Amino acid sequence: MTGQPKVKPHGKPFRILTLDGGGSKGIYTVGVLNELEAHLSNGPLANSFDLIYGTSTGAIIAALVALGETADEITRLYFEIIPCVMRSNTASERTLSLQKHSERIFGERKFDSFRTKVGIVSTNYHFSRPTIFKSHAAQAFSMQKSFKPGFGCTISEAVLASTAALPFFLKRDVLLENQGPTALIDGGFVANNPTLYAITDAVGALKVPVEHLHILSIGVGQYVQADPKMSWFERKKLNFLKKNFPVDILEKTLDASAMSTEILVRFIFENLKYVRINDSYIDNGFATNLLEHDREKLQRMYQLGRTSFGRQQSAIEILLDAH
Repeated sequence: MTGQPKVKPHGKPFRILTLDGGGSKGIYTVGVLNELEAHLSNGPLANSFDLIYGTSTGAIIAALVALGETADEITRLYFEIIPCVMRSNTASERTLSLQKHSERIFGERKFDSFRTKVGIVSTNYHFSRPTIFKSHAAQAFSMQKSFKPGFGCTISEAVLASTAALPFFLKRDVLLENQGPTALIDGGFVANNPTLYAITDAVGALKVPVEHLHILSIGVGQYVQADPKMSWFERKKLNFLKKNFPVDILEKTLDASAMSTEILVRFIFENLKYVRINDSYIDNGFATNLLEHDREKLQRMYQLGRTSFGRQQSAIEILLDAH
């Protein structure tokens, strides 16, 4: 769906970038961002947004963007990380592989390293509610004086919590300042599309008038679902899990979460300056899943993201005043 921003209001636009979850399909998002950065001609994308929100794979990308990494570098990293992590056969192997990559890329850097305001969405496993890692005290709704960027965690700890998609990854036990030890899982379970949380931060905490918001929301594309490639042992374990947990509908649950947010955003904020990029591909040739690690398919999704940008270039130009 293409958003058509209305006439620009008086006052400085507050630009927000939101990035969905979706595992390997985040390579589609990276394709969109590659074209976006080239089109804006303003250096790294961190220079172009006031607030960046990400969930799961979108949290990894959001963190890289907010640190000032170029789209080319993010692309390089994603084509390196995805095949390595997703070809693993068990949840523990995937978790360990992603952790090694995350710690190598982000090191011990914390949320004060970001060049713009950030929100990284995760889910509290025991209380079934969002836990959002934020970078700036102005984003807090209360207790600003005791605010700790990212709850005192490293960027790596935050993105690993946001990407802990049970049952394909293990949950993360994280020590949050002011809250203590906390079990966290994938942010997609509460907001696979984090746009509403970003709006809440901007309007509720940062006191930005709604008419000043300019939001670019990027999904991971919608595809025919393909069975994940697994070893005989992992598939046997997965079949056992299905008796107690509907693993086969996890992706549909995440897709429904993202679509619900889009519908609510458009319904509640009728005149919002908002563009959503999340094209559908119903051809079986594009069938994939969140554990995709085939390089040819990943390259295809990346190109689809670049093409999706082209389809909505005019709307994006109006949204971001980038003529």
